[in-house]
Amino acid sequence: MDKDSPYDVPSLASLHNLYEVVFMDTSGLVNMMANLLTEDFLLLKHEATLALHMLNSSSVDSFEFLFMKNVEFYQAYDQILSIRLKKRDLKRILEKEPNFRNDLMDSLGDLRQLSWSAVLKLLKRGLGDRVKLLVPARGVESVWSTDLSPPKLKSSLMVGFVINQIASKALLTRGPSADDPGCEAFRNFWGKKSNLRRFQDGSFHEAVLWGDSKQPVAERRLFPGLISKYLLNLHYGLKKNLHYICSKTESVLQLENVSLDFAYGTGEEATFHVIQAYDGLTRKLRSLDLPLKITSVQSVSDVNRHTRVFPPLSRSLRTSKVGLAVEDSHLEFLDMASETPLFNYAIKVNVFLETSGKWPDDLIAIQAIKAEFYKTMASLLKKDKINVVPFPGLLQILWEGFVFHVKVCYRREIYLSRLVEKCEGILREEDTNDAIALEQQLEILPRLNTALASVQADHSSFGCGVRLAKRWLGSQLLLPHIPHIAVELLIAHLCTSPAPYDAPHTPHILFLRFLSLLATTDWKTTPILLNLRDTFSVEDVTEIHRRFTSERSSLPEMFIATAYELRGLSTLPDMEYRYKLTSFWTEESPSLQILYRCKQLASASLNFCTRTMLKPNADIKTIFRPCLNDFDVIMKLHSSQLSRREEALDQETFTSKLIHPYKHHSQEIMPVVMFDPAQLYLEELRDAFDHLALFFHDEHGGDIIGVVWRPTSLKKQELKIANYEGHQLTGIKNTKQIPNMEAILSDFEVMGMGLVQRITVNNKA
Repeated sequence: MDKDSPYDVPSLASLHNLYEVVFMDTSGLVNMMANLLTEDFLLLKHEATLALHMLNSSSVDSFEFLFMKNVEFYQAYDQILSIRLKKRDLKRILEKEPNFRNDLMDSLGDLRQLSWSAVLKLLKRGLGDRVKLLVPARGVESVWSTDLSPPKLKSSLMVGFVINQIASKALLTRGPSADDPGCEAFRNFWGKKSNLRRFQDGSFHEAVLWGDSKQPVAERRLFPGLISKYLLNLHYGLKKNLHYICSKTESVLQLENVSLDFAYGTGEEATFHVIQAYDGLTRKLRSLDLPLKITSVQSVSDVNRHTRVFPPLSRSLRTSKVGLAVEDSHLEFLDMASETPLFNYAIKVNVFLETSGKWPDDLIAIQAIKAEFYKTMASLLKKDKINVVPFPGLLQILWEGFVFHVKVCYRREIYLSRLVEKCEGILREEDTNDAIALEQQLEILPRLNTALASVQADHSSFGCGVRLAKRWLGSQLLLPHIPHIAVELLIAHLCTSPAPYDAPHTPHILFLRFLSLLATTDWKTTPILLNLRDTFSVEDVTEIHRRFTSERSSLPEMFIATAYELRGLSTLPDMEYRYKLTSFWTEESPSLQILYRCKQLASASLNFCTRTMLKPNADIKTIFRPCLNDFDVIMKLHSSQLSRREEALDQETFTSKLIHPYKHHSQEIMPVVMFDPAQLYLEELRDAFDHLALFFHDEHGGDIIGVVWRPTSLKKQELKIANYEGHQLTGIKNTKQIPNMEAILSDFEVMGMGLVQRITVNNKA
């Protein structure tokens, strides 16, 4: 503002009495932000802060995110409240405000601006520290012809919430103490919900209770919307035209036909129960008196990463051994029931023993020693009445109703598996498949498990967001064509590198961003470098980008790198050894064709969500139902023979089941674990016909297997005896082989006898 202006410039105090935001021109007479609300200015500051963060980050392409990527309102904010206001609503809101007539004159009769301001002030006061930012969005006025009357002004308001992920779930809104003069104002603001309560420190305060301690996290996420709706109805009589967007997609994670002794919600509590049991088992294993002390217990299971779509449940077990037999290495059924028992998931645990010079250097001898350890551990655990079965390759433990597969690990096995005998008995180190598999299970995956668990600790929506993404991919029959761990890494990337948005705090918004990532990313030119715990060095980032550019044709179609796949030090002369396992998780899949289908499906699903976001009656399950028209063959499975049928999306035929909590019984027997008939059938199909077809299935209770013939398999081929299975001869002089479709379909039926209900051919080859 020009202090030497010849005009009579109003004081700053008088300007703030007239406007919420003041930004004067040089004359001091024109407020260039006269029509902005306080929340608009706070949004401007918020976006400027995000922009500076992007500019200062070496891992973000700041130019693209700042100037080229659109910021979508439905993806930008954790929760959204839509308020449809009519003219009578605007008047009713203003009548509640003091001096509204003077304010109306100052605003030249603009009811909307004053009403919006009043609503935002009410929400800000009521939500307090539950939200970091309230973002108003008004209807954009359309362009109209000068020959026509202008369109009616839109009074509706949408408010985006940037929530505080901890404070937003608080059960209580705490007010002033009983002897504070502000008690009356607090009671007037909150109405009948305000009550005087005694707290643990002995003090008495006015407070408002929004739920109870037994409520699941899924319901607590809804508190900001519950509070907003209550206050708008209490103060302004707004009740019917409010639409709260927070958890539209989360219903697909619920177990609708299963009754439990705790509130399941969307599975967070069930996951917590598993982790509690795992911690208890860890302490028990460490206390065992073994010849070698247990130095480390590490989980390599997805449930410990909070990313299993349906975490295992602790349930009561059978006490009868009828129908089961213990074989050398497994438990098996003796008779076929009319209905397959429900799926029991085994949680994988690695146990490391202290180092000792007595370990042999022979892999077979090491396995024999491990088997002896399993027997010793089983003997010690049985003394404490713990149900345990030792197998040659693992120890199966029933602990607090959960089944654990415990493996004794010896890191030197990796080195021994790398030794390959060359000429004249000379041993040389090479990266064999067995060595890489061991390295992945013993070193990479445990560290990645810990890192992803830390992402969950920092971003409470991570686990549920991953589970939504997996649920969607599974429902579209794309798992495991896109590996589970790849989905987790992509969601972790969205949490730790959220540009151009703020970090997500609700699973719903994280899922929408995941769909957007799949729909818009050019995987040919875009590597994902996931810098968990800031473990990447600048040199590593530079080298990986260089290799991605120069060696793109030999790298996975979806390139996702973490520092946990890097070996040794960045100063090693053999750089090929250090970076060989980069993007190890996506090395075999997804293929380019699968990524293209993902792109199409994600784009369609995102468009559907955007179109129906404000439609309360829209069926969100639509995007979780697959389109079967693109499959050449469809196999319908008997639902009663699916062990994971309680996870199915549509369960009209699945009767409600009461799962009783686990109680230890002296006669209990170990349940059959990891028995999934559909997956076992798929493994047989892929082993026999992978060269001819691709098989697609929803592992979460899906009763459909889709088959797509490989294009190359349908062509006439030169006769090859080794590859003749599933083919027939054609031609007389120039004999070729072609697939025998009738025989193949007959094999499908025979292999799936008792499981396959019918086979339908959509497209004849």
